[in-house]
Amino acid sequence: MQSTVSDVVRTAVEQTGSKAKVNWGSMPGRAWDTDIWLADCSKARRLLKWTAPTSLAAGIGKTIQWRRSRGDWKPQSYASHAMRDL
Repeated sequence: MQSTVSDVVRTAVEQTGSKAKVNWGSMPGRAWDTDIWLADCSKARRLLKWTAPTSLAAGIGKTIQWRRSRGDWKPQSYASHAMRDL
């Protein structure tokens, strides 16, 4: 199942109750940016009989729960401003 960056952002904002405003296009494009990032899990499904057991919303929820459990952990990347409301 394909999810967009917008899907991920919307889900994270909803689950955190963040009031952050998304400013699409505010950063310059990068050489490796693409319109579509899509993993093909068919080989794992075929060879390993594996499918992802976690939905996008559940995975984001677990990630938020884990991050909050880390106490004073702070992100150290250029994206740290996006994490301040988590």
